[in-house]
Amino acid sequence: MASPSAAEIAAAHGLLPVPAAWTAASPALAALCADDDAWAQYAALRGGGGGGERERGGGASAWARRAIRAACVAALEEEGGAPPPPLSAALLAGLHIASCKGSFWPHGEELNRLAVNIRLYSPYAVPVCLEASSRYGRILGDETLDMEVALHWRPLLPAGDDAAGEPGPWRPLARSRFLQPPPTGCDALDRACCMEVQQTSVAGLTPAAVREMRCALFPGAPPDGVALPTDWTLLRLLLTALGALQVLEPDRGGSYIMDIGHSWCARGAETHALLQLCFTLLQQRRPPPAARRPNDAAAHRRLPLTAPCHRCRSPTADDLARMRADGTLGAGDDEDEVENVEWLEHAARAAAGALRPTDAHYAPYDLAKGKADWGENMLEIRADRDVHGDGSLDAGVSGATLWDDLEQGRVRLAPMPGSGGRRRGGGGGFPGMWDDGD
Repeated sequence: MASPSAAEIAAAHGLLPVPAAWTAASPALAALCADDDAWAQYAALRGGGGGGERERGGGASAWARRAIRAACVAALEEEGGAPPPPLSAALLAGLHIASCKGSFWPHGEELNRLAVNIRLYSPYAVPVCLEASSRYGRILGDETLDMEVALHWRPLLPAGDDAAGEPGPWRPLARSRFLQPPPTGCDALDRACCMEVQQTSVAGLTPAAVREMRCALFPGAPPDGVALPTDWTLLRLLLTALGALQVLEPDRGGSYIMDIGHSWCARGAETHALLQLCFTLLQQRRPPPAARRPNDAAAHRRLPLTAPCHRCRSPTADDLARMRADGTLGAGDDEDEVENVEWLEHAARAAAGALRPTDAHYAPYDLAKGKADWGENMLEIRADRDVHGDGSLDAGVSGATLWDDLEQGRVRLAPMPGSGGRRRGGGGGFPGMWDDGD
């Protein structure tokens, strides 16, 4: 039986006709659209066993898939730069969640792991496809909370020029993780000073990467009378499909399925104070590990405890004054009117040229301050437990530089009564997510 033609494949998937101006302006595009081998690869990928979506069970994976699909629809409906309905429908039809594997916290209803792989096909009759992946983990150790998220992408079709026709290597978009503090030689204090110190990289989230994605899916100027999606709409759709950008938990509004760390918001100081109070109260009520019954371990892991650091940054009085001056805030508005901005959304908007007035005031995460806060908190905890009571325990040790001093062996903290010498539990990270040293 003869293989289906390009026109038959395009019709089967509801692809829109390629504007004549696009092929007239680009001989390479015209050749690609007429390439039978490229269309055969397209049909095998999209119409064969690897191209569709398959629900498997009703656990965390299906739960996350439903949340992602609903968020993608909402993202296109909410965006002012969204394309008209026929193009939006074709764009959503070309978004395939090829795999989605997740797991919940033990005895909980929040994700602690999620791996998503998506394929995004052009809504036009062009045999191209982008592939993107996300890997997310938020894992509770003995007394620690580790988080890592990594996002990658690559062109999948047309295939490479090598003999095997393999796609190119994965390209990083963004990644973030909570760093593991250096060992202090006192695991009891390590547990008491469980703070989030976050390292983030958005080196691959650039205007050039966004342009390359756009040119692959929309290889020409907007046709007459048709509004193509903006760069931000396209990038938001891709990041949302990966579960990383504003994907709300299904049937439980208000929380995102991925908690990726730092955000900037007007209510950050209030949130920080409340979380710190809750953490302190829970720590006071919690028995030490040696005093727990054997069956307490499972219950202990149900609630990830972590002392808040400065992941929620608040506008200062000067920030609010500037917002009122440039019109971001009205004269009668207070700080509660300021929108919350996550680090990933801010980086994506910057790459897509879609920053809002609020984004001009965004405060990025300060890694040096995060390490300094950890060091100051560690010394405060040690001072509270100083059996000598004369402040001599850590004389000459600086909290601001303690993290780096411990890592480089410049200082050693004096032992304290009742503290073990092993490093705190947890840590170790997530193998394979940071192996390339990026």
